[in-house]
Amino acid sequence: MNRTYDEPETETDVMAAAFCTMRRYGMTIITATQHLDVNGYVKSDPRMPRTRLRRYLGQYGLRGEVLNREVRRIVAGPERQ
Repeated sequence: MNRTYDEPETETDVMAAAFCTMRRYGMTIITATQHLDVNGYVKSDPRMPRTRLRRYLGQYGLRGEVLNREVRRIVAGPERQ
């Protein structure tokens, strides 16, 4: 366990660290999953890119979540009926 950083890490070192952690914190295992939202990305209009739109709206005092919401609304285009 007491290693310097220039020594190569072996498989036994990794296992020893894992067992040490297990003894310290127990066998509680946490599973994390990440889902990528396929429809989350909306392509920006090349005539009015998002960065330019954000800068333009920022001049009028929009900040934070209000700015994000307005940019999403404008980029999405008119509501379809």
